[in-house]
Amino acid sequence: MQESGALAKLAATPGLHVHPSDINRFTLGGGELVRVTSSRSVATLTVVADPTLPRGSCWLAFNLGSPGAADLIDANEPITDLAVESA
Repeated sequence: MQESGALAKLAATPGLHVHPSDINRFTLGGGELVRVTSSRSVATLTVVADPTLPRGSCWLAFNLGSPGAADLIDANEPITDLAVESA
């Protein structure tokens, strides 16, 4: 999708999508850079406010380039816990 001008605008906004109340709880603003750490890797990502997500969860595209979800997920673990802090 990224290489097609007509389809590129359909791709999700790159970044760590977080419910707005969680952004407020962490005293972050939408568009701010955060450092996301998992047991596998560390990534610096832009925060995107997304009210469609359940509180306490986040979403990161798997196939929109690096850094992305594939960099943080450990396929040997049933759940990937993330630590999010200001970058």
